Amino acid sequence: MKDSNVLHAMQDPAPNVQDAGVPPPFLSEDADPPFNRNAALMQVDGDEELLAELAKMLLGELPIQLAALREAVKQGDSKAIERTAHALKGAVGNFAARGSFDRARDLEMIGRAGDLAHAPEGLGALEESLQRLEPALARLVKTYE
Repeated sequence: MKDSNVLHAMQDPAPNVQDAGVPPPFLSEDADPPFNRNAALMQVDGDEELLAELAKMLLGELPIQLAALREAVKQGDSKAIERTAHALKGAVGNFAARGSFDRARDLEMIGRAGDLAHAPEGLGALEESLQRLEPALARLVKTYE
């Protein structure tokens, strides 16, 4: 991770939307690419094969993480929502996947606040964003298989 600015940008704290009395910003990122390949490459010192291997690992882990999030939302387990969304945020952050990163951060903040009224909506927004990311990562993996 040579460029600490990229990492810092991916870890900007979310505004405390709970204090503002409004739900988190579940925005669509239709105009944005699913991930920033150049920024992701900078995080792995330009090693495209390593990036593809990380993508393969993430693609294998996504169904497990999403199942855990769905169950946590269903059970109303704010700590599990926060923990799992945080881990997922870090994983997609490796790819400078801003939309997925932001949606995971939103869900993490919901879990941290303990007010789960917007958790189903947040989970849906994250899933939608990941549906855009997954094919892009799969193409990256296929390039190096």
